[in-house]
Amino acid sequence: MGHFDRWPADELAGLMLGAFSACGDAVYRAHGDALMEQQAALGPESWPWMSWLASTRAEQGRVREAHELAGQALALHPVTAARAAAVTASAGPR
Repeated sequence: MGHFDRWPADELAGLMLGAFSACGDAVYRAHGDALMEQQAALGPESWPWMSWLASTRAEQGRVREAHELAGQALALHPVTAARAAAVTASAGPR
């Protein structure tokens, strides 16, 4: 049983998935991309997983998807979301 089988979408272990993309071996990079996809699907409400998936998409040259996922990650981030809510509230009714 692998780590993610035991602890799905573990954010601390997610930090290590970047090692796959840094590897020169295409098979390892593909394995890392697949792991990232799988774990991000399990944690769609997790800003770290969405940001890591955005980074993966950017490395794959899928810029539009990367941009969309980065926006999703920012919306999920607690500080960014709170600031956005404060700005919206201070703008008042339109």
